[in-house]
Amino acid sequence: MVHVFYYLNGLDGTIGDLMVLPKSHREVFERGLFGTLFGTADLPGSVTIDRLPPGSAVIVHSGLLHARRAKPGGEGRPRYFIDCSYCQAGVRWPAAYQSEYMLGRAMELGLDRGGKHAHLFDPAHFHDNDVAWDRWQQVLKSHIALSPAGSA
Repeated sequence: MVHVFYYLNGLDGTIGDLMVLPKSHREVFERGLFGTLFGTADLPGSVTIDRLPPGSAVIVHSGLLHARRAKPGGEGRPRYFIDCSYCQAGVRWPAAYQSEYMLGRAMELGLDRGGKHAHLFDPAHFHDNDVAWDRWQQVLKSHIALSPAGSA
């Protein structure tokens, strides 16, 4: 999956800068690990994007660790941001928070263009994150249990 982040009013160093960790898409990390360890501090080796003109777009691999970096000084100012995700067909992708509601609402609003694009809003394209995470943990445990003594 690839994200395209559109910053309608840009970034100026005061409103939710974008932090990315280069090459992190090549690794598998424990869910929530970096938030627990670093909170809102920058990660070692991370890059902060804090200067973008209005209307800028940033393309990000979905596996790349990325986050909004809170900065003082932007209180009370809106941050207009659009995240478009481009997903490979045939692969089930992690569902967003309240995705069933959002997909249903999109259909109610007619975004499927009279059924012509209904396939774009099919919940079968997504999987439940918690269920997938539990399954992944079981796979990891089975690999550890099967590894020779001293190699895990």
